[in-house]
Amino acid sequence: YCKVAGNYLCCFPFITEREWNARNFGVTGIEKNIIFADALEGDNLRTVLSSLERRQQPLSEDDFNIALSEVTGGSAIYKEIESKTYEANTKMFFLNETRKRVNTIDEDQSAVACNAPNGPQRIRGLAGTGKTVVLSMKTAFIKATNPDFRILYTYSTRSLKNTIQAHISRFHAKFSQDPGDSHAYFPQGVDLVHSFGLLEMLASRHDIQFKYLTYGSAKELTGTTDFAFTSKYVFEDARKKFKASACPKIYDAILIDESQDMDPSFFRFCYELLKIPRLIWGIDEMQQLSELNIPSSKDLFGTTSDGQEVVNLTGDYPGEIPKDLVLKKCYRTSRQVLLASHVFGMGLKRKAGPLQFAQKKSFWESIGYTLEGVDVEDLPPGETVTLSRPKENSPHILETLDNWRSIIKSKHFDDKDQEYEWIANQIKNDIEVHMMKPKDILIVHLNYDTAKSWSAPGEISLKFRDLLAARGISLHVGATKKDYFSADGSVSIQSVKRAKGNEAGQVYVCDFESADKPGNISGALKRRNEAFVAMTRTNGYLTITGTGPNARLLLDEIDDITNEQSSVEFVVPNEDDLRRIRILETEEYERNRRDREKGEQKTKDLARMLKTIGVDIEDELRSILAKINKSGT
Repeated sequence: YCKVAGNYLCCFPFITEREWNARNFGVTGIEKNIIFADALEGDNLRTVLSSLERRQQPLSEDDFNIALSEVTGGSAIYKEIESKTYEANTKMFFLNETRKRVNTIDEDQSAVACNAPNGPQRIRGLAGTGKTVVLSMKTAFIKATNPDFRILYTYSTRSLKNTIQAHISRFHAKFSQDPGDSHAYFPQGVDLVHSFGLLEMLASRHDIQFKYLTYGSAKELTGTTDFAFTSKYVFEDARKKFKASACPKIYDAILIDESQDMDPSFFRFCYELLKIPRLIWGIDEMQQLSELNIPSSKDLFGTTSDGQEVVNLTGDYPGEIPKDLVLKKCYRTSRQVLLASHVFGMGLKRKAGPLQFAQKKSFWESIGYTLEGVDVEDLPPGETVTLSRPKENSPHILETLDNWRSIIKSKHFDDKDQEYEWIANQIKNDIEVHMMKPKDILIVHLNYDTAKSWSAPGEISLKFRDLLAARGISLHVGATKKDYFSADGSVSIQSVKRAKGNEAGQVYVCDFESADKPGNISGALKRRNEAFVAMTRTNGYLTITGTGPNARLLLDEIDDITNEQSSVEFVVPNEDDLRRIRILETEEYERNRRDREKGEQKTKDLARMLKTIGVDIEDELRSILAKINKSGT
């Protein structure tokens, strides 16, 4: 039933009330529900709206959030919110309260999702900014507004499949006004397939003789288990085979999720499949686990025979649709966890020096941070600056409900048995005292030496299975059920690669001694990025553990970062450091930023100039539209 009673109005912005009555329409008696052109002048609209009957009693906070979720489309993002009452001051109580307030789509997300660009588009964002939600929503929007389109949605993390499928189904039901079961209906004409399942599907449908069909067969033929190396050979061959075949172009749009670890050959293969180059990809360079360098669109798609970039992401498409954009609001993770994860991942407080950095103030601002006391664009080397994250860019409310020192914790151990035993006891406490469901608890291990994460349960998983079983708790091992991130009634354990893109209410990141590689910048950077991914899997609480002297060093660094609640001081890297580390702003980023700033400034200058001669540009546009409408052109 409807809890929000409202007045239903129709707006005729180009018809006055006098013109309406001149046609004898006034006899219908519905004009009280119509806003005519007259009402849009001056303060008339305020007067009209103020005169309406107030039919709605004040909503409770819960009902307001439900209404807001419905209006923004956020109700399609399914979060398990319990109707039962949890004991106050337990983790589950605080998590449930938090989840009541996160099922919304903000204005930026909606603007990104609800359009169909006529060419390539890149969507950047930190962990938890909603890239998967936006791409799912965009897929549903494009399909609902273009029913004949054939669309491919592909991804790199297999355990994300069910989440993506549910998102697309629910968003499509909303956009298409489908009265059926939105939880079960997946739109026809949309292919949802893992990147390494794509060739097998295309080969069976279109009779294309690809040399490699699966990752397993590719590994055997190439003789290596290196993912990037194998990907390159697989999709370079696939692109040649597709071009040589008689198969016509297949897709009207392709969306790529978690694209940061995909080889350029995969992008070029997907580009080849498109009728028009409507290729859209989501990326977070901080979650890049395979390469040190940040690829530009030129790196991904190459150049034409005359040296021009195949894909240029500068500027906008018609309809003011940006080609390159950034999501900066983070909903999944509290700002304390995001700030700690980001600073640790970049190595800004690292004893041996930083590993990656952004030199431009505007870059930090574009991803939702502020740099206090900095009034120049280029951060001065050697200067101490304070990095903070405003609440409006991290609207996660857990910090207002629970002590922030309870949200993120770290603990050091002398040996592995102590570490794993302690985690098992904490999980038992989470379930029995804090009323958490086992499914909402995740263990992410960073030790790849003892974890056979691609094929079978490794030593770490087996140890935790036994420890938890002794406490009456079941364990879901990601390596054995690759398409499922979690299971009802079971705690989940995952490697970083399998956890990527997923989330849980309580995350334990163990083996933190493996979160760096001293003496090897490339290796240290990859491990720090892995730690960043692991830490940002939480939508609630984070606990970090490790063993030995290296863990002590790294956990002390975490404690140093989290010493203040919502800000971190660090020293801007010197010139020598900047030459040896990874710089997050690419030349392409700078070019696009400058173009956006120039466009915005020109618009402001034009509006200011017109105002000085008594011209209000908004009034003029309304007048022009009215004349066009009346002339019928």
